[in-house]
Amino acid sequence: ELIKLDELIYKAQLFSQRLEQRISKLEADPLLSQEELNMKNQQITTLQNELSCRNKSCTTLNSMVNQFM
Repeated sequence: ELIKLDELIYKAQLFSQRLEQRISKLEADPLLSQEELNMKNQQITTLQNELSCRNKSCTTLNSMVNQFM
C-alpha cells in the first residue's frame, strides 16, 4: 500500500514539475499580439488551476502516507 502511495506521490510531483515548466515557458514568450497574449493567458490560467488540483492531491496522498507511518 505505502509503495503504491509513494509511486502516486512521485508521479503527482513529476507532473506538477512539468506543469510548472509549461507555465514558465508560456510566460517567457516574446512580445505577442493582444489575441495571442489573451490565448496564452487562458492557457496559463488553465495550467495553474490543474497544477493547484494536482498539488492538493499530492498533499492528500502525503497525509495518507504519514498516517500509516
